[in-house]
Amino acid sequence: MAVNEKISAVLKDLPLRILTPSYNERKIILHGIISILDEPEITEPIIKGVSKLLPTTLHSYKDHKSQGLVKSVIFNLLKHHPLWTNQHLSQSIFNFSQTYKTTNATKSVAKCLYAPLSWSFILMKSLDLSNDMNKASFETLVRAQSILMSHVVASTNPKLLASMFKSLRTTFEDSLAPPVLIQQFGDALLKLEPNYHTIILGSYFIRYLKSAKLDSDIPKYKNFLLDAFIKMGISAKVQPPVYIIRHAQHLLSTVTPDEFKTQFLPAFQRSMLRSPEILLPVVRFIVEQFAIDLSPYSLDLGKLLGANLYSKDDSLRSHAVLSLRSLSTRCLSSGDLAKLVTHLVAVFNGSEGKLTVPGYKMSVLEGIGSLSENKVSQDSEPLVKSTLEQLLKILETEVHEKTIVVALQTLTAWLRKLHPPQGGAKDPSPPTPLPPTLITMFKKCLAAKSISPVVRGAYFACLVTALDAESKGQDGSEPSRGQGGVLGQVKEFQTDLIKSVERAVAQPTQAAVVHEAIPAAILLLRVSKTTTDDTKLNAILESTILNMKKQVLLSEKILMQATPEVTYLSAVLATELLLHKSSSLRGPLTSLYRTLLLTLTSPQWDLRRQARGLVRSLYGSEDRLTYALELLREMSGLLNTIQIQGFESKSPASAATNGVGPDSSNKENKDTTNSTGLEPGTPECISSSQLYATLLFLVSHPAFQFDDKDRLALAALPLGAHDKLVAHVRPESVSLLLTNVLHRLNIRDEKQFVLAHEKELIETYVHGTWEVNAPGNAHNNVLRYLTEFFEKTHLAISNEDYFTFLTPPGQIYDKTLLESLGASGGDSHLTNMKRESKAYSYRDQLEEIQLRKELEAKKAKQGKVKETQYTPKQKEAIKAQLDKESDIRSRVTKLNASLVRMLNLLRCAFDGHPAYIALNYNALLPLLLSQLNSPLAAPAILDIYEHLIRAGIFDERDLSFAHTVVRATLRLASPRCDLPQAWSQEPLPRSIERCLAYMSSLPAPLSGPGFCFCFQLIRYMLAENTVAPDAVTDTSVATCLSVIADHSRLRHDDILSIRHPITLPRKNMFSLLLELIGKLFDIPVHYQGRICLVSY
Repeated sequence: MAVNEKISAVLKDLPLRILTPSYNERKIILHGIISILDEPEITEPIIKGVSKLLPTTLHSYKDHKSQGLVKSVIFNLLKHHPLWTNQHLSQSIFNFSQTYKTTNATKSVAKCLYAPLSWSFILMKSLDLSNDMNKASFETLVRAQSILMSHVVASTNPKLLASMFKSLRTTFEDSLAPPVLIQQFGDALLKLEPNYHTIILGSYFIRYLKSAKLDSDIPKYKNFLLDAFIKMGISAKVQPPVYIIRHAQHLLSTVTPDEFKTQFLPAFQRSMLRSPEILLPVVRFIVEQFAIDLSPYSLDLGKLLGANLYSKDDSLRSHAVLSLRSLSTRCLSSGDLAKLVTHLVAVFNGSEGKLTVPGYKMSVLEGIGSLSENKVSQDSEPLVKSTLEQLLKILETEVHEKTIVVALQTLTAWLRKLHPPQGGAKDPSPPTPLPPTLITMFKKCLAAKSISPVVRGAYFACLVTALDAESKGQDGSEPSRGQGGVLGQVKEFQTDLIKSVERAVAQPTQAAVVHEAIPAAILLLRVSKTTTDDTKLNAILESTILNMKKQVLLSEKILMQATPEVTYLSAVLATELLLHKSSSLRGPLTSLYRTLLLTLTSPQWDLRRQARGLVRSLYGSEDRLTYALELLREMSGLLNTIQIQGFESKSPASAATNGVGPDSSNKENKDTTNSTGLEPGTPECISSSQLYATLLFLVSHPAFQFDDKDRLALAALPLGAHDKLVAHVRPESVSLLLTNVLHRLNIRDEKQFVLAHEKELIETYVHGTWEVNAPGNAHNNVLRYLTEFFEKTHLAISNEDYFTFLTPPGQIYDKTLLESLGASGGDSHLTNMKRESKAYSYRDQLEEIQLRKELEAKKAKQGKVKETQYTPKQKEAIKAQLDKESDIRSRVTKLNASLVRMLNLLRCAFDGHPAYIALNYNALLPLLLSQLNSPLAAPAILDIYEHLIRAGIFDERDLSFAHTVVRATLRLASPRCDLPQAWSQEPLPRSIERCLAYMSSLPAPLSGPGFCFCFQLIRYMLAENTVAPDAVTDTSVATCLSVIADHSRLRHDDILSIRHPITLPRKNMFSLLLELIGKLFDIPVHYQGRICLVSY
């Protein structure tokens, strides 16, 4: 009997007790389960019940210790009752996975689903596959694993993915695992439905077989998996998520040329003809996964993609260009690529219909340019030269300016392939000149009178690229000082280059003219390395290019209007001047370093990558320390003058909805623009993540000497602690900013560094940032002053007083006095109007009054209205009214000034240390909301109330929800001011319903300050709701109480943590719960209310 009592005690209320938030209680409960497993009274229903309970812990047990406790229970279940455990726990895991079968993959879900996936690996190793019941359990496990694994890979977390594959490998290689496990796993895989989950599981199974040298087993499963991929990834009517395609790489890398020709190519052709808008956005990702040479099929694929280069849909054209780029990276044959280039040129010339829209022509040219990314390493010269000849023919006939510029950019891309690297040859080949036809064409076009500055600058940019390609082809050595090679040909354009710079000096405010001169200046600088006695060249260099006091080419206003190509060329010009002309420069070099920094922090990834290459070339010189210190000094000035945008985030759900998924980041679409839509050269708004990455890059070059690192660290640390940068990073990342800077400089002993530079650090951080690091002294006073002000100051003025305050001095707000005096203009006629008149009807009288008003308004516009004459008695009455309103205006003005000062003080304290202010939201938010009945305070409080959610208390994914909560709360509070019209587009009950649904679906409770915002919505809805009474239902009340109960369990040891219970609005919560219990008579509500009270 004692044993039964022990089992009953352990199992009593187990479904509720196992979800406790306390780790110590979890430990006691789970150890209690383990202690009864070896009892003979344990039956199969008990094991079944425990197996069903374990998946319920997945959303609550987020820490590793708690998850370890659950695993220990599973190990003991398998030890004492293996058959029952395998049968029922496998089914429980499968049932749990089925709830996510059609759910969009997110990173948070992936972390949650990794735990049951690890359980399934434990079960697989313990199964006796000779038992038919265990075979059924095994197949159930494999079906569950396919769903769980596909969600885990969607996280794109390298550590999680590595851990997952390690678990899979160790499961197959474990000595305790059944010897036929791999074969049984493969057989179970073949029985799965052909869907995304099966593709992911099969791909990682193929990866294991390759790593285990079991290549002979791959053909057994390959055809099934390839058919599944073609069905779901190519022939599907819904666009597949990108992460599915990328993680199918292990499968697609096994595709042979024959398989591609017989299976994939026909599937591509059918899908591209049927629905290109579905397949085209992911074609480039599919092509990138193949390991074979796609040259034999490049023309067939290119025709499919080329047909979309002149599509009416802009997105399809851009996807076609990117797909051609990916295709070219998988082509190794120059002959096949030459056929594809010829085909695209023919399309441009009208072989498939005349292209009359310039956008279509530009897309075709961009497609030709994307093919320059090919991997042809041998015999590439004929391909490049034939492509250049065809592009020159296009330039001869094209007249549209933008199309010419794109054609020149395409030509520039192929010029980079004209001088491939020598591969470390001891004797580099002599410089190879550009084709004579190209030089002739350039001269002809530059001599044309109708050529615009934009086109001329594009020609010069082509020559810059040709020089760069020649230099890289010679292993980075300096160009020859003779007359051969590209540099010798550039000298033929010296007159045009000098004229271009002179035009920029004459018209420094014309952006297009200055942009044209930037590549011209680069070419002149390079020509000057081989020419020292050219008087005209030296004169233009000395007067314009080397004179920093009169620098017009790198003007910040001009760079703000620059395209990415011009922005990069401006950074090249700055690098050229610093590297080769630093001794000749006259004046401050601020513009050079600022140009480099603006390029380094550009929102465009390609531009940042190119700029880093330029900075590395600076760091390769002997003056690297000087350059680094100057860049850091200029970065400090940049931080003081720009607006900084916080860390970007994308909603995984929204990403998955549009077929991209959480793993969609790539070079092409990773960060081409910031959220403000600014172009790369625009300095007003820069991402804080890009600034921080730039800071780490500037101090992380391996060439810095040991003695240089301390100086760099002392220069970089103030930037890492800059208030603008710190204010825009995630709160959990702030403590890592300075540490990461030291680690990039290979300074591992932070303590020794601090001791060595104690004086400098104290001066910079203790004296300079005392207020930020010790906020309690000032911020407590701010909150106390604010509370006293609102409690002692009567802000609830009348609407008449408020509108009097808004009326300009000298004017009367209360027009009733003027009406009583008969001096209200046309309105005075109303006093003489009668309902009954023998001469005129009432309607005729109204029309006459309206006509008089229109005539007087017309006279007023012409300045012919005579000022109304008042009697002395009337003037005295008007003066008395003006004095009365002046007293009201003066009183309200003083009140408003005090209010503005207090709210500005709160805003400054919040901007200085938002985390500390957030700890007091439980008292601050009700205080602010209580003042919404004042028309004077309400507009300002609306603004600051919504501003307070930016204290880092909400995750990035919850910010939209937080805004909805704030706006619904303010609508319920009925402030005495006009709300933004956009807030009322959604009915208030619907908005409240969405907020409650989101709160109840949160996987974990919000922080204490975050819940303070939610509680204000709940309080106004349940206790003070006169605006939307329909929102209060039994269901909504139950949801509110459930949310309160969940958050009342917040616990943390650190009193300054946002998860400490002291941050909750405890007093208001008690009051609301007691009021509800006393007011509502519903039994479930009473029960929930008591649970909430006990939870405290």
